[in-house]
Amino acid sequence: MHLLVIFLAAAVSAQNSPPPPPPDRIWFRQDSLPAGETCASIYETVKNTPAVIKERTPSSWSDDATFKISHQILTGTYTNPKTGETTERKGRDWAHDSGKKSTCAEGCCEFQFGSLAKNYVKWFPTSSDCSNTGAAKEAPLYFKASAGAAAKLCALFPEKADSAPVWQLLEGTAAGCVGQCCTIKRN
Repeated sequence: MHLLVIFLAAAVSAQNSPPPPPPDRIWFRQDSLPAGETCASIYETVKNTPAVIKERTPSSWSDDATFKISHQILTGTYTNPKTGETTERKGRDWAHDSGKKSTCAEGCCEFQFGSLAKNYVKWFPTSSDCSNTGAAKEAPLYFKASAGAAAKLCALFPEKADSAPVWQLLEGTAAGCVGQCCTIKRN
């Protein structure tokens, strides 16, 4: 949760010139590897198809989704949003990992490796303000929308890295969409 809070706070505060994203992964769903096949060989057959996802993104899955993925961590430069310090991160070769879907928000979920549980900030969509927190959910901050559509939500996170979380109104547009699953880019 701490990492998500830092990411969300950094994304919200760095509206005009956000740091480049951390190096990420290439992945695709592959429940089993046929005899003689590897993640890399299967990637060669699917690399130019919608099956390949090239970043950490939301996806829509059924409620009982448990599956395996093939993924490769990419080499790249990560900029720490708190300090501005850049670090070169090594990549990792292809792996075939088990996992399951995360808690979902409006049908948009994340892949979780093995039994690794993630904590999420509480948030909810709103048409007014943050006074009625009854609809808040602790889930990935993804919602169904079209890229560029107006978006308004409330999220519980600290205004500063060392302060207590407070409900904050976020107004902006739907961005970072994968299909209909989007997050918010503040105005």
